[in-house]
Amino acid sequence: MKNKTIGTSGIIIALVFFTACSNSSSNSSSQPTSENIQLEISRALVANNITGCGEMEWYPVPDQRHEYKVKCSSDGKNWRVYRVWSKINKVYSDTNY
Repeated sequence: MKNKTIGTSGIIIALVFFTACSNSSSNSSSQPTSENIQLEISRALVANNITGCGEMEWYPVPDQRHEYKVKCSSDGKNWRVYRVWSKINKVYSDTNY
C-alpha cells in the first residue's frame, strides 16, 4: 500500500471530517479503506495526546494488522515517528524508522 498524507489542515479537522463521513455511510467491504485507516490512526494519536501532526504520513507494517508507522510534522521539515496500533489506541515513539 502506498503511503498516505494528511495535509496541513491538521489531525483534528481530519478526525471530525472522517467521523462525519463514517457515520453517514457504511462500508460493506471487509478491507479497510484509506479513509478508515486514517481515522483509526488519528483517533489513536488524539487518545494519546500526540500533537504536532499537521502533516502526517503513514505506512502499514508488513504482516501486522492495524499496525502502522506514522510520521508527524507541524512544519513539514521536522518529523517525529511513531508506531501506532490503531485498534487498541496504543502509540509509541519509533526510533527505528
